[in-house]
Amino acid sequence: SFGTCSRETFSEEDLALMKAVTDQVAAAMIRMSHEKEVLRLSDDMAARNVELESVNRELEAFIYSISHDLRAPLRSIAGFAKILDEDYAKKLDKKGMDYLSRIHRSSEKMTHLIDDLLNLSRISRQEMARTEIDMSTIAASIISEMREADPERSVDVNIMEGLWASADRRLIEIVLSNLLENAWKFTSKKDDALIEFGAIISVEGTVPDVRTEPGGVVESGMSPASRTVYYVKDNGAGFDPNYLGKLFRPFHRLHSDSEFEGTGIGLTIVDRIVRRHGGRVWAEGDIGKGVTVYFTLG
Repeated sequence: SFGTCSRETFSEEDLALMKAVTDQVAAAMIRMSHEKEVLRLSDDMAARNVELESVNRELEAFIYSISHDLRAPLRSIAGFAKILDEDYAKKLDKKGMDYLSRIHRSSEKMTHLIDDLLNLSRISRQEMARTEIDMSTIAASIISEMREADPERSVDVNIMEGLWASADRRLIEIVLSNLLENAWKFTSKKDDALIEFGAIISVEGTVPDVRTEPGGVVESGMSPASRTVYYVKDNGAGFDPNYLGKLFRPFHRLHSDSEFEGTGIGLTIVDRIVRRHGGRVWAEGDIGKGVTVYFTLG
């Protein structure tokens, strides 16, 4: 407020000066209020980060403890099953051998689940080192290894040449391994199996952006333009589009064990790695018409 004892009124010039001063004071007060709010939010964020780090450490310790505690009885089960198979196979009838076979398969699956849990935990805390990497060469190497491991398969594979990316090589190798191995697996019942790895260079416009969140919520929209969208495509078993929201959730499988083996963690790892790169991953497919998995790398 302004006041005077020497006169009753203020001139227009006085009022203009007062308004200029009060405007500056008001702006300063607003700025100070914003700065206090920013500091408060910063302190809250720092506290939450500390809390989150503590929770992550506890979760990591829990996963390691659980995996260690599970491995011991699992080894015992597998060991006794092996003894039964080697020493008592002739004394077991057909049904008994079937039960024994199921014990073997279940113990192996449990071992894979434990390994996948540990891998998922490591992905979240592994340090990233971005470099320029040749995606085409990495994909070709993975396909070559799969051909060596499964020489009886006849699969037509098309890999686009000259695909590069700025990314962590070790993590991207895990992404491409999971996607290409899935394509290899889900085309196993196709005589004319086809797998493609390529990219779409988006120069203008937008590209679809779909990802899953905890709880199965699908977030869809349009991503910013001018980016490279990589994809792995196959003409295999496909999946029911109604269950798209479960595709990237851990341990949610869209095919039974009798159809295709797996633990349902591979695409979750892909999603985690892609997000760490600042990218997105989504998929399109239909039953019997194959799957195309798209991803960006920020």
